[in-house]
Amino acid sequence: MYEIESFHLLSKNEKGSTYTIEERPSSDYLFASRKAGAEFGNHWHEGKSKTKNPEILFLMSGKMKMWISDTEGSNEKEVDLEAPLKLKIYPLALHRFKAETDCMFLELNSLEDHVADTFYPTSAD
Repeated sequence: MYEIESFHLLSKNEKGSTYTIEERPSSDYLFASRKAGAEFGNHWHEGKSKTKNPEILFLMSGKMKMWISDTEGSNEKEVDLEAPLKLKIYPLALHRFKAETDCMFLELNSLEDHVADTFYPTSAD
């Protein structure tokens, strides 16, 4: 349903840290920031877009909470995420987030890929 990977630390000193990231090539990426308290997501992907199978997100700074389940919302799991990390979300996993602090992240997909392969739960009205 999902995987979390640490970045590979290349070097660290009083100035900061440098990490290496190995991932598939893509023509476009989405860089996003979310303010503390913001809730977002609440969708899944079917894997139609190559860049959504799996969806890959690099959490660059901050802390987020993720809720992940099957597309019906069953078997929901709450996961704490703290930068830096790489998150892979596999097809048919309903996922939503809440920024616990101000956050910045990079998604390895274009907006077109996102639109073409994003599905939202329907309300039971």
